[in-house]
Amino acid sequence: MPLAKPKANEKEDAFISRCMADSTMGKEYPDSKQRTAICYTQWKEKEKSMGDNNDWLIDQIRTRKKQTEFERGILTADRYVRTLADAAGLDMCYKYLSNRSASFDDVIQKASRTLVYSNDEMELEERASSVSEFKALMEGAKEGVELPKNTLMVFRHKLTTSMEDRDKDILHSDGMKLDPKMLLLWQHIHTMPLGPYLYTVSQDDKSVRVVSAIIDMNKTTHDAAVMIDNGMGRFSHGFKATSFEKRKDEKGKLTGGFEVHEAEVMEESLVSVPANIGAETEEVLLSLIEGGKLTSPIMKSVGRSIRGHLGKQFKGIEITYREKDGERQKELTCSSLDELQTAVDSGLLKLQEDTKSDDEN
Repeated sequence: MPLAKPKANEKEDAFISRCMADSTMGKEYPDSKQRTAICYTQWKEKEKSMGDNNDWLIDQIRTRKKQTEFERGILTADRYVRTLADAAGLDMCYKYLSNRSASFDDVIQKASRTLVYSNDEMELEERASSVSEFKALMEGAKEGVELPKNTLMVFRHKLTTSMEDRDKDILHSDGMKLDPKMLLLWQHIHTMPLGPYLYTVSQDDKSVRVVSAIIDMNKTTHDAAVMIDNGMGRFSHGFKATSFEKRKDEKGKLTGGFEVHEAEVMEESLVSVPANIGAETEEVLLSLIEGGKLTSPIMKSVGRSIRGHLGKQFKGIEITYREKDGERQKELTCSSLDELQTAVDSGLLKLQEDTKSDDEN
């Protein structure tokens, strides 16, 4: 008779309870201790098989309650794509992020099945924008690695590190296998390449440091270089996990996090439109866009969105964005009832109507 097996996305406790109560298991193993042992063996077999199952990990990441701040830790790439769509508008995305072989719907679908990772240590170390500076950054390249034609910028940054994030996830940097032909993308959008990965500077158990280039191909790549020059560049990378396990604390209790021992890094990305655009970020973006330094249609649309948002701000009312249960939420802070009424009148805040009748109150 077939033994009980864990279902997709079924938790360990739920499976053990179901397995112990299964009628077939009860007949085959009437002794409860023996049945318990068999049930745990079935669960361990599942864990062994899931240890190299990237699709299983994707489903776990998409459904778990997230603890890290906006766009940190392990995510799926569609979070970055949807952030851009919210800021620039769907019409602009369908027009400028599609190409002959992929629509914007295809972009979203591919991104939803791509794991990505980012943390606070993945930062820019050095950038170069002139021929003489290019040569200095290329000194560590292997023979045969050359700068592409029309290079706008060359930069060195930390591609990934082994720090533990708030979700208790760890990606071991020494287990990352980089695709030598991977591209630098914008916002993890595979139809928006910015340039190539050039070479690895160092890789150890703490970090992977690489040199990459931005090529002068269009207004978007120009904007990407401008953003890095102005401190607006954050980095992330897409990967496929090939060896991982659930993490446990010192008492053997599951932490909810994952330890990725080995992975294939398929792309790196410049993330220049974060989900939590604060007042300082808005100010810098607007100055670059309205000052004519950012010229791509997508970024101009982002600028119009920010300008429209700022137009609805009022003195004394602070707006911050937080993430709760994987959802972005707006939080308003008012210091008086008059300011609260202003927020309601302006549409910044909508109060729920009391649907109860007078008899019910």
